[in-house]
Amino acid sequence: MTKSLETKLIHESQLARAVESLDRDAIIVANAGAGKTHLLVEHYFALLESGLEPAHVVAYTFTEKAANELRERIVRRMGTHPGFSELPEDMLKHWRTRIHAAPIGTIHQFCLKVIEASRNAGERSSYKIVDEALEGALQEGLLRAFLRRRFEAEDADALRLLEHYRIADLTRLLERYLSYLPFEAELEIPLPAPEALESSLLESLERLGKPLWDEIQGQKRRRYWLSFADMERRALELLRDPPEAVVNFLRPIQHVLVDEFQDTAPIQIRLIEALREQGSRNAGRLHLFCVGDPKQSIYRFRDVDRNLLLNTEEKIHSQVGEKFDFFVNYRSTSTVLKLVNGFTASAFPEARDSQANREDVPGTLARLVEISPEETGADAEGWAEEEARQVALAIQGLGQDLPLDRIAVLYRASTAALPLIHALKERGIPYSIRGGQNLFERQEILDLHRLLYIRAAAKHDHSVVGVLRSPLFLLSDATLLFLSRRDSKESLWEHLNRPETLEALKSDYPPEFDKANWALDRLRRWKGLAGTLSAHRLLEEALRRESWGDLYAAAYREPQRRLAIEQWMEWLQALETDDAPLRLTDTARILKEVVAMMPNKTPLGDLIGSRGSVQLLTIHAAKGLQFDTVFLIGMNRKMHVDYPLLQRVGNALALKVPDEDHKNRKTDRYQAIEAHHQAEELEEAKRLLYVAMTRAENRLILLVQPKKSKSGSLQDLLLRGLGETADLWKGTLDSGETSAIDAEIPAEADDVIPEPTADPILPLRETSVSELETFLACPLKHYYTYERQTPTAPGNLSGELGAAEIGTLLHGALNALHSRPESEIDPLIRRLLGPSLPNPEKGLVEKLENTLLSYLQSGAYGVLQKSEEDFSELPFLLQLSSGAVRGQIDRLIRVNGKWILIDFKYAEREASPRELLSAYGFQLKTYALACRRLLRENLDSSQIHVMNRGEAFEFRFSEEDLDLHEALLEEASAALRNADKKLSEIRWRPACAVCAYQRDIPVCPVPKGRAFASL
Repeated sequence: MTKSLETKLIHESQLARAVESLDRDAIIVANAGAGKTHLLVEHYFALLESGLEPAHVVAYTFTEKAANELRERIVRRMGTHPGFSELPEDMLKHWRTRIHAAPIGTIHQFCLKVIEASRNAGERSSYKIVDEALEGALQEGLLRAFLRRRFEAEDADALRLLEHYRIADLTRLLERYLSYLPFEAELEIPLPAPEALESSLLESLERLGKPLWDEIQGQKRRRYWLSFADMERRALELLRDPPEAVVNFLRPIQHVLVDEFQDTAPIQIRLIEALREQGSRNAGRLHLFCVGDPKQSIYRFRDVDRNLLLNTEEKIHSQVGEKFDFFVNYRSTSTVLKLVNGFTASAFPEARDSQANREDVPGTLARLVEISPEETGADAEGWAEEEARQVALAIQGLGQDLPLDRIAVLYRASTAALPLIHALKERGIPYSIRGGQNLFERQEILDLHRLLYIRAAAKHDHSVVGVLRSPLFLLSDATLLFLSRRDSKESLWEHLNRPETLEALKSDYPPEFDKANWALDRLRRWKGLAGTLSAHRLLEEALRRESWGDLYAAAYREPQRRLAIEQWMEWLQALETDDAPLRLTDTARILKEVVAMMPNKTPLGDLIGSRGSVQLLTIHAAKGLQFDTVFLIGMNRKMHVDYPLLQRVGNALALKVPDEDHKNRKTDRYQAIEAHHQAEELEEAKRLLYVAMTRAENRLILLVQPKKSKSGSLQDLLLRGLGETADLWKGTLDSGETSAIDAEIPAEADDVIPEPTADPILPLRETSVSELETFLACPLKHYYTYERQTPTAPGNLSGELGAAEIGTLLHGALNALHSRPESEIDPLIRRLLGPSLPNPEKGLVEKLENTLLSYLQSGAYGVLQKSEEDFSELPFLLQLSSGAVRGQIDRLIRVNGKWILIDFKYAEREASPRELLSAYGFQLKTYALACRRLLRENLDSSQIHVMNRGEAFEFRFSEEDLDLHEALLEEASAALRNADKKLSEIRWRPACAVCAYQRDIPVCPVPKGRAFASL
């Protein structure tokens, strides 16, 4: 028996055992490219074939994108799986619907379901999921107010810390301490005891930090805010001591499947352990099936600890579980894997080499390419420029035979991409950046935004102050305070342009006069050009003349500032078409909308189209992806780590403490923790290099410098790992050159292990009714509202609520009365208002109470009182061939044996039935279609109840109406699925003339009213 045939038989045997491992826990350790998700899908179907319902199996991963892909792969596999593919079409549709409704998602989605299951009837059910930016803004405000109160009260702990640290350092200390809470028992390492001063300061920090933590959590609870960390903590509490409602929710769950197990954070491991514990108490054992690759654990900044993962693996294995090891690679050729294995043999001695399942193809390449600048003694910039030049030339040659988007250039730090971008631009090679750029929260971008706001409309005082104190002009805060003393009726810009303002400054602050006069003179000149040039041309001229990119790079000592400005300028140019350039005022308005509606951490690559362009990615952003050809650049750069004042490992804390010269020094305890983190970072760098190398299918080119490798750099790790064999892999970028190490091609073709069936490129998409309706009416508005959505702002604390908010509150009150008819109206209204309006005005409560009482006494509500069956807040998932539409029906009732759908609305003005149908017909028809699927019969009618008027409007849709609407949904879902929503292309599909997004382009390619044509 040949070695390859023996490997094949062992692999198939292991694969079958893993898939059929239904009665015990299983840990799957699989090398990159080994088909981990494919194995997870096969195990899922083995569970279904054993008789389990989809609701009995929880499957989750750690990103929404990965979770959606997992669900869609399961749905697609149903069409080819031997146990399901022969089922009748109606049965397959039924199974697909159940799969879409099954608990397949992210760990946070599962946590949210646990939290929702715990709430009592009548409690508010909707939480506001907030991102880090919104949570950080709340925390910052509360922290400053907290410190102010403590200083005013002469708190001993606050004063002791302030005695040793500046106020800015104290703020950062508290922020970092809060990020560590709450402490849980984790892996511990032996550490020196803290010094006396260090111990005293840590105690003071703890006495300040814990009350502040409680205050922040209390504020979030009152607002019904949940961050992702809050979801995990709350779900863990409920799983450790579950109320009866949570026990009932967990009872059906028999199996938990975890993808990308190596990305599990400590608290998520505790969630898994708590879930298993509850499963063992709950009428039987709950089994885990976890797949992952410890060599791809690269998220230490998210507190992912590989040691904790290995401990959990050993624990599960020791408790009658089983561990499987898969090493066959379906992605990369033999030549690529020989280079990968040469590195991993030294870097991960405990791991098995990957074995290629693919033969080499023409052009297969794996090598180290040394960069040699012509000038001797070139500095780091010279090395980077030569590296970029050679890579750009190689891409230019490859691009003649290979689609550019199948080529990727990876780097550890985004600064390495700047020289390459210039080299690609010179040769006219399109490129796309993905990951690594939190564009809209960068200071240099915010300053340029403000500059545009001033030029468009100079009455925005905050923008004027922000620009003048930025590195663009560097006016001091004292100068700005002096200049801000003015009549409150005039804007700051108007005040600054008065001659007497600068005369007063010249008299009182002579050294600042010249700088202020120079700054205002330039702002006036640039503002004068605003009527003749577009925003892009205006800024382009200013950037060229003033060298602002270099200014920011020098001011912050970060070269990537130049990169961010250059890429933002390209995006700004894409916003302005050559045929119809936007006016500056419109560009400024669009920028405000973009900043308001997009998450603060929008990666730049999500704004620039990637189709037909070379992909430039950080290694972290490339994880989970694969490309025909991969270049790895910037390998001899060493990552600079600036260790903060406060450090932690496990539950142990250490501080830098001031010495006699008031400089912060590292204590022995701090140095021990620092050494631990440095060792862990070095190990993670090895895993980072492994992830980068295993993204390549056919070509892997690693750019190295012949000079001495910097300790801790990727180049140093690679050359140490390859050892004496490193020279054998060295060559040039000529793809026709034969590598010194020949690939081993299997001698017997029939010994090749079958490759899993390739998935279709485009996954099915699940969308909401509102999202689909918005996309039909205006693709550009859909892009801003849904593709770049961000949590809405905190509730309006002024006591003024709009029609939508009032309607939501009244609807919530009706739901509460449906659960508890005996509830009193006034306390119910106040409880619903509580999270957003802790102290609502009396008039508002009376208005809501009177409106609700009026509706309850109306004939419209009388319809509900006649119901024989009554369903409130009924969720649905409408399965289509091109996707699925999810939604929630306000009320579905049966009266005299006939089903009636009711949708509640609140209208500020009177509306005719025709107007209501025009506004809400798309929703009503979609709800009616969902009811036809759910009930397997037609509704008698669909009604809109306008609560504040006590009116009920009835509409009836025929079979033909609903069939036409289903066809419209199919068309819209397919269009949404296939749409390229990158901003560089979406701008060619502007909104209607009445839409606020692109007023200057009056033609909308979606005919007006098309979405409602069949109404």
